[in-house]
Amino acid sequence: MVYQYYPITGIKAGWGEGGAVPVRQEIDEWSKDPANAKQVDLFLHALRRFQDVPPGQRDSYFQVAGIHGMPYKAWDEPDTSDEDTKGKAYCTHMNALFPPWHRPYLLLYEQQIYEIMIRDIVPTFPEGERKAWRHAADTWRLPFWDWAVTGKVPKLAHDALALITIPPRGKTSIENPLHKFRMPNDKPMESEGVRTIPDRTDPENPVQYFYGACHASSRSPTEIQTRKDSKEWREGVVNNELVEKAITDHISIDPKKPQHGSAAEMVYYLLNHSLSYEEFATTGPPVPGEIRGVDKMINLEFIHNNIHYWVGGDGGHMSQIPVATFDPIFWLHHCNIDRLFGIWQQLNPDKWFTSGDQGPFDQKIIGIKETDKVTNKTPLRPFHKDSKGTVYTPDEVRDHIPLGYTYPEIQPWKPEFQSQGRFDREKYIKYITDVINEKYGKARKKALMILDQLTNNPDRGVPELPKMAGVSGTPEGSLPAMAIAVAIAEEGRPAFAYARAGGKVSPDQPLHPSQAAQYANSAEPVVGAMPGMRVGLDGESIKSNYYILSVSFSRFGLGGHPFNVEIFLKPEDQLQAQDGKKDFIGSVYNFSQPAIQDGEEVCSSCTDVQAQNAKMSACLPINLFLHRLIEQDALRDLSEGVVKDVLNRLHWEVRKYGRKITDTELAGLDLNVTLSRHIATYSTDSFQTTPFTENTTVQLKTAQGAGTSNADANASSSQRPKPDAGAGADQSQTVSNAQYLALDKTIRLEKAVPAGGTIIVQSASVTLDPANVREDSTGISFMHFDESGSADRYDESNYDVLLSVSFRRKENVFRLNSKAAHGSWDRQDDLRLHTSWFKTPSPRIEVRDMQDKYEVYVDGAHVGTRDKKYQKSITHVQYWVKDDDQTTSMFSHALVVTVP
Repeated sequence: MVYQYYPITGIKAGWGEGGAVPVRQEIDEWSKDPANAKQVDLFLHALRRFQDVPPGQRDSYFQVAGIHGMPYKAWDEPDTSDEDTKGKAYCTHMNALFPPWHRPYLLLYEQQIYEIMIRDIVPTFPEGERKAWRHAADTWRLPFWDWAVTGKVPKLAHDALALITIPPRGKTSIENPLHKFRMPNDKPMESEGVRTIPDRTDPENPVQYFYGACHASSRSPTEIQTRKDSKEWREGVVNNELVEKAITDHISIDPKKPQHGSAAEMVYYLLNHSLSYEEFATTGPPVPGEIRGVDKMINLEFIHNNIHYWVGGDGGHMSQIPVATFDPIFWLHHCNIDRLFGIWQQLNPDKWFTSGDQGPFDQKIIGIKETDKVTNKTPLRPFHKDSKGTVYTPDEVRDHIPLGYTYPEIQPWKPEFQSQGRFDREKYIKYITDVINEKYGKARKKALMILDQLTNNPDRGVPELPKMAGVSGTPEGSLPAMAIAVAIAEEGRPAFAYARAGGKVSPDQPLHPSQAAQYANSAEPVVGAMPGMRVGLDGESIKSNYYILSVSFSRFGLGGHPFNVEIFLKPEDQLQAQDGKKDFIGSVYNFSQPAIQDGEEVCSSCTDVQAQNAKMSACLPINLFLHRLIEQDALRDLSEGVVKDVLNRLHWEVRKYGRKITDTELAGLDLNVTLSRHIATYSTDSFQTTPFTENTTVQLKTAQGAGTSNADANASSSQRPKPDAGAGADQSQTVSNAQYLALDKTIRLEKAVPAGGTIIVQSASVTLDPANVREDSTGISFMHFDESGSADRYDESNYDVLLSVSFRRKENVFRLNSKAAHGSWDRQDDLRLHTSWFKTPSPRIEVRDMQDKYEVYVDGAHVGTRDKKYQKSITHVQYWVKDDDQTTSMFSHALVVTVP
């Protein structure tokens, strides 16, 4: 009897006129629409039945998932022996086959589910209802999960149970097949050949993930939950809240406003940046043995890798190549990857490949010799077009529409894309561009908000600039530029005020206070920008410095084990007032596997590849992070010198299986992190693409291949940006004795306040009316920290509060207090708060150290005295409010601190 191969044709039903095919929709949008209720029920019911097929059968969920990795067996290839597949799998990574190979894989999965719908489910409905259910099945296509937009696990995948319609019972509760996959025979996966993945590179701290002991898949388990004796591990643990935390933590400057813009901005840069097909498709180098240029390190596979880690965590199935497909969320994720591939193809229809290197992949591929090139004709095994066993090639899946599906953005047959009876490609591409801009252009939206402030609101009043004695500048007594920004800011948004003050200044030219004053008070419509940004002459576009962190490392530096590179902004010269945590910028995940599993070799070439020091590259666009710093007053602007000064505090850690690696292991990774600057030109016309031009490497004081900054530990505070080279003596003199202190921050003074000395804190504004909060208290703490000791400077309890000055408007109280490090507060002095103290709109608070006591003045008037309990000098200043929302300070969002 002739063997009948499984023909993967795609779903041929549901097609419309003019070549229209059904649409794969975003899962949350699709599932919440009542019109799709039948499709949702059919999908969950069919997937449940698919997962219940015994794992020994070819058309089981287990075996289809196993194509990607474990149990390393042939699928739908009767002539392929166990010896041929030993330690090998079919999936391809790190080469040009990565996107096209996964396309028929998804098609197989989608087709299997559809066939269950029409064969096993639709016929069970009453005859009068079958037509409607069949139509729902015919027009259904696999949904995708757009993690860059939602930032959350799909709602359908959240709960352990799902409620669906099953005739004749009606609404019935079933095990949710999107929550996790459970072995249908209730046996551990090792019964079908799934193995343990061990890490023995550190004999003192060995790590093993016992995937063979699992009866079900796990998603983002904790370390305790991955133990072999853990019941949760065996039965499958799903921590969706940890998945969402991993996604939303990728911009964490303001923990109260979690963002998932990092993933969106990566997608935006990928789809707008000019790349060849090979550069777009994979993390592997387009030319064997070479490292990509820093402007070419963004790619689809890298973004895909990060999602695998954010979902799987340390030990979850999604984070390990051999078992990733057992988590049902894999298919929703890869459907989105296929969608991004399809969108890029529409924008770049002429870009493809003919031949390329295999790339340093750590898993041997069934049917491809290690010396073979990959081409547009390479068989995409084990995916057959017909029952005779004809295998798909990349060329045959290049266009997905003939395969019977498309995506919301890719519907060229729509009437709006036709002009005089013909397809209008220009209209079509403008539509796709508009979708990309609106969905993923997060930094673009930030830039256009600044453009709007500069060009569309010239009639908005700008208050008179405050004066500050003791700080030089022109006009006489004016505040430094950033303080001017604070003074004219509206609703606590000094960045936009600063942009408005920027006037006709080139992108990287520092703004002198006199220029800020001139443009801030000018009635002339502003056409210019803040340093690092510049409005186009037409007033309809803005050029912005655009920064990229490029990361490269030895892919097999840790024996082929997967690891995560986590990049932070180390608060070297400032203390986070609340919790002292490091600012997290982003991460790069090395989605790989060890060559030895359960004592057996699964990648004979890995040792050779490791010896060749195969490099992997990726990049992180960080403009969203920088905009957040600006909004939090931790960064002045986007000019190169200012950004460089702050990013000199870059710090990175590498974690393998959740544990920080040793310095010796880190050195073996040959890890390099490079900062580069591009120019992004954003147009108000959302139909216009965003070109990224120029590519300048910015030299940081950070040692490549090390985990910490080499910047001088005694350098001045990075919180106050230094003048750019060539800024001129006046600029340096203006800020030489003044420091910038943002709300909810602590700064180290460049010069400690000596006995008999004075410190001045000035606000750009004052609000005397009480705030409607439980505890209305605005405070400034003058503190001491011993830098010569071993105490952690990020731990606020290690600081002596020599004098705390707080204004409590609701109680009409002016409070003075103090406390020793690790001690309790001393007895407070409560005095009556008088509004008459504040004689100017920009009050000045002065503290004089009289050796045995502190004298406090407000706008020149003496308001209080406090005995000096601790004979130490003031080295740090902290600005705080008691209200958790941090919007009720009686002073401006930032202060200027001076030690005369």
